[in-house]
Amino acid sequence: MRSLLLFFLAALPISGFCQTVSDFESPVLPQPDTFYLNYGPIGTDRGFDNGLAHFPFYTDSFGTTAFWRSGFAYSNVQDSVSSGRGNMYAARTGVGFGGSAQYAVGQFNAAYNDSLRISLLPAAQGKGALGFYATNSSYAYYSMRVGDAFSRKFGDTTGTHSGLPQGGYPDFLRLIIQAYSGGVLKPDTVAFYLADFRDPDSTKDYILNSWTWVSLAKLGAADSFKLCIQGSDTASFGGPIPYLNTPSFFCIDNFTTADTPSNSVPSTSQWAAKVYPNPAQQYLIVELPAHQRTTLILTDLQGRILRQATTDSNRKELDIRDLAAGYYILSLENERGQRLSQKILKQ
Repeated sequence: MRSLLLFFLAALPISGFCQTVSDFESPVLPQPDTFYLNYGPIGTDRGFDNGLAHFPFYTDSFGTTAFWRSGFAYSNVQDSVSSGRGNMYAARTGVGFGGSAQYAVGQFNAAYNDSLRISLLPAAQGKGALGFYATNSSYAYYSMRVGDAFSRKFGDTTGTHSGLPQGGYPDFLRLIIQAYSGGVLKPDTVAFYLADFRDPDSTKDYILNSWTWVSLAKLGAADSFKLCIQGSDTASFGGPIPYLNTPSFFCIDNFTTADTPSNSVPSTSQWAAKVYPNPAQQYLIVELPAHQRTTLILTDLQGRILRQATTDSNRKELDIRDLAAGYYILSLENERGQRLSQKILKQ
C-alpha cells in the first residue's frame, strides 16, 4: 500500500527531506465505478491504511440495515454529473488528482465529532504532514448548486427555500483541520472552503469543482489530524447538535506525510532546486545551486531508468518528448550525498 513518491508543486523549491504520498491507488478496486466498503461491528473502525496514514471507516444500522456512518471510503467512481445520495461515492472531478483512477471520499457526522480522524502510522508519527488535495463530492456539489429536499441552493435570493431570508444568505461549506500531538489537540486550525458565498460581490461566489491543495504545514508536528465540516445551512432537529442540511461529503487525494520530524527538516538554503514546467510536454528544466555536481535520474513508477545525466551546471534540460503521457519520478543527488525527488506529469 505504501507509495514512496516524493511530491511537490511545480516550480517550488525542493527541500531535502522525504515524504510519503497516500494516493489511494492501491489496493486496486476490482472493477470500474466501484468503491471500498468494509462493514463490521457497529462503532468499530473498519478503515484502511494507505501510504503512512490510517483512514477510518465506521458503520451504523437502521433496523437490520447497515450504512456508512462516517470516515473514509476509497473510490474510482467517475459519475460527475448525477445528483443525489445515490451518487455519494463520486468526486465532482470524476477522477483523482492528475487524472488518477482512485481517490478517497470522506463523510463527516456531527454526532461523532472525532470519527473523521486520520492517524499517522508509526514511521510518520510526530513528523506531521505537508497537506493533501481536496474537492467536492458530486453529491455535495449538486446539492449546493441546485438544492434538494433537505438543502438549500447556495446563492438563492428568492427567500422561499428553508426559511431563507429575503435577499439570500452568505452560504459556505468548509473543512476544518486540527492536529493531535502526544494525544493533545493543538489549537491551530486550517480552514479550507469547499464553497464560499460570503463575499458581498457575488462574482466571487464559488463551489469547488477541481482538485485544490490544502496545506497542513502550519500545524507542525502531529500524530493524527482531526477533520470536520462546517456549513451555513444547518438544522437542530430538536436536539442539542446542529446538523448540516448540506451533505457533509468531500473528496481527498495525495495525502502527503513528512517522514522526518518537522523541527529537523533541512531548509531550502541547504540545497534548493527548481523543476519546471510541471506538467510538462517537451522539456523539463532543472535549476540547481552553482558548483554542485549533480546526477539526475528520471524513472517510471516501476523504477525503470529512462533518463540519466550528470551536470556541473546550474541549469539542465531533459528532453521528454518521446515519453508517453503519465507520471514519472525525477531524482537528484549531489556530490554531498543529498537526495531529492519530485513526481512529474508528462502531458
